[in-house]
Amino acid sequence: MALQLKPVSSQVIVITGASSGIGLATARLAAERGAKVVLAARTRAALAEAVDGIRYANGDAIFVEADVTKQEDLERVAATALERFGRIDLLGQQCRGRHLGLDR
Repeated sequence: MALQLKPVSSQVIVITGASSGIGLATARLAAERGAKVVLAARTRAALAEAVDGIRYANGDAIFVEADVTKQEDLERVAATALERFGRIDLLGQQCRGRHLGLDR
């Protein structure tokens, strides 16, 4: 049985470390290809600017200010994505030198 992947344009993608660097580039590219994106990082101003840019280019994006080393922040990112888009298809971790707070 062959694995059938959803096209990027049909996915909801959560990207951590999305306020700069590879995370931001990934979010922009995914949105450009039609994905709904949820950007998460610690820097609120940079996230707001990134989402404004994606929306200006007709992308669908939201952001959640979060520290991925904290379980409660990760839960808030997931809850926000689910509330807005109804699902999460892909989680991309782009945080340098950090570990996700998934200790359960």
